This record gives sequence, C-alpha cells and structure tokens, in this order.
Amino acid sequence: MSDRDPTLGGLLNDAVDSALEGMYVSLRGKVVRYDATTQQADVQPIPKVRHVNESGTPVVESLPVVTSVPIIFPGGGGFCLTFPIAVGDLVELQFCGLSIDKWLTTGSESAVDPEFYARHGLADAVAFPGLRNFRRPRPTPASNAAVLGAETGAQIHVTSSQVKLGGPSAAQSLVRGDAYRTAENTLLTALATAITALAGALSPPQAAIGTTFGTALSNFQAAASTYLSTVSKTT
Repeated sequence: MSDRDPTLGGLLNDAVDSALEGMYVSLRGKVVRYDATTQQADVQPIPKVRHVNESGTPVVESLPVVTSVPIIFPGGGGFCLTFPIAVGDLVELQFCGLSIDKWLTTGSESAVDPEFYARHGLADAVAFPGLRNFRRPRPTPASNAAVLGAETGAQIHVTSSQVKLGGPSAAQSLVRGDAYRTAENTLLTALATAITALAGALSPPQAAIGTTFGTALSNFQAAASTYLSTVSKTT
C-alpha cells in the first residue's frame, strides 16, 4: 500500500494489525529463572517480532522476558505429577484471554473481575514444560509401555501385564508382600516348633538356646509383619 494513496482495504488491514499487535496465543520460550517453592518461572520468548520503526526501516527485536509465569504441572483430585525445572528448559507459553493477575494473587474463585482490560497479553502467560524441537527429541518412547523417570537414568515401565522398576530390561521378580509373608510364616512357625521340641529335650543351660531363639523369632515376625503392613503394598 502506498502511503501517498492509501486504499480502504489497506487502511482496514492496518487497523486490524494495530489491534492485534501485542495479542498472543502461544509462543515457545526458554526458562531463565525458576522458583520451585512457588512454581513460577521467568521465561524469555524465543521468537522475535518484526516491525517498522518511525523512519520506515524494518526492525527485528526480542520480546521482553515474561516474569512470574505459573508452571502448570498435571494434577487433580488431590494428586499431582511434578519434576524439576531447570534454567534453559523449553516451555510452551499460552496467553490467557483475560487478565489472571487478580486470581493469581488472591486465589479466590470469586475474583471474576479481571481488573485489567488486556486480552492475550504477555503478562497473562502460563507455561507448559516439556517442549522440544525436532533436533533435540527425547529418547525414542517405548512401543509397549508407559514410562516415568529420568531420560537417561532409572525409570518405571508399565506394560499391559508388568511393572518394571529400574528400566525396560528389569527381569527379576519382586517378592509379593502377602504371599511371601504367608510362606515365611509357615516356615518360621515350623522352625519354632522344632526348636521348642529340641529345647525341651535338652537340659540347662542348653535349653536357654531354645528360649533365646524363640524370643528372637517372635521379635522378627512382629517386626516383619509391621513393616510389610505399612510399607509393602501389592495387588
């Protein structure tokens, strides 16, 4: 469009562009600071913006760092999934349609008045961690399991029939709490019966061996039962 002879269509396009300037829907960004206590990050948007300055020269500039962006971790029903966020991590920034400042600071569900009129502004961003570009993909996902854990360390692999602890090559069976405890009780009870019978056939001080062993066995059974009932759970 010529500045000396503007058309109606050009003027309308300029008006729309001006209205949309400063409105954002989604941008990729890089974490430059993170507070794990409040789960807030300062994020530098990666894309740059292009505009024409007053002299008519095209200029490419970085967007400002967006501060105090809430990091959204999956959660619901009193449960959540969290993981460390590191400086340099990539995130997807999404910009709310109305200001969320009042709700973030008060935490009140009744704070429905957005207080500010900006729509899809930089200040109203939330961040979803985990974004990667095609040159830095994550390790190839397992084709037969859901995976939780470090990218290059310990993991939990859940298949349709097994839960593997440590990684996909885990092959040793884990002791099942209730089944093992029943078998162990049967063995220990038999040993206690045998020791008691043997002690009864012995004269002091050998008989004390049976008493000592029986006490230790009882203590072990009680401790094992308490531990398994509070710590080990299986289906």
